[in-house]
Amino acid sequence: MFHRRLEIAGAELRLLEPHHCQTVFASVDSNRAMLRRRLPWVDGAQSAADTRAFIEEQLLKLAQQTEITAGIWLNDEFAGVIGVSLAADAPTAEIGYWPAARFQGKGLMTAAVRAVTAYLFEERGMRRVEIRCALENRKSRAIPERLRFALETAPPGAGCGGEAVYVLAAPRTPRPAAACR
Repeated sequence: MFHRRLEIAGAELRLLEPHHCQTVFASVDSNRAMLRRRLPWVDGAQSAADTRAFIEEQLLKLAQQTEITAGIWLNDEFAGVIGVSLAADAPTAEIGYWPAARFQGKGLMTAAVRAVTAYLFEERGMRRVEIRCALENRKSRAIPERLRFALETAPPGAGCGGEAVYVLAAPRTPRPAAACR
């Protein structure tokens, strides 16, 4: 089971489970206008049943070790989602996230990304973590920048509709000194 306490008092990540469907759907529905601008799946989520199907699909992907999807909770209140896609052919992962509007600006997403990145490097052996953000989404881009991800690519003529790709490589561990003979 994926569960992480965050550095913010009362904040934690919990694996999304089917019994969360009503809570997650209510957040998607109340944040629909904001989320729709950047997340193409939003208009397909029209009911708690749709959200339950999504969560069940994510649990299958977790079992297949291709994705991890967790809810972000603050004092037992749902605050957003963070997800990870794991590459099948390389030790690489991509993190995506969305906060409920009323939880923005509290440091929750930065804490969640920090915790998930540490988990990916330390427990999953990833060598590279990526975050993709819409170029015009300054709030989202500030998170990888704050966490010292490097901006790897941004399309030429970066205007609306483009994407910024941020990358963080796993910390290098020093090699032990060669033994003398």
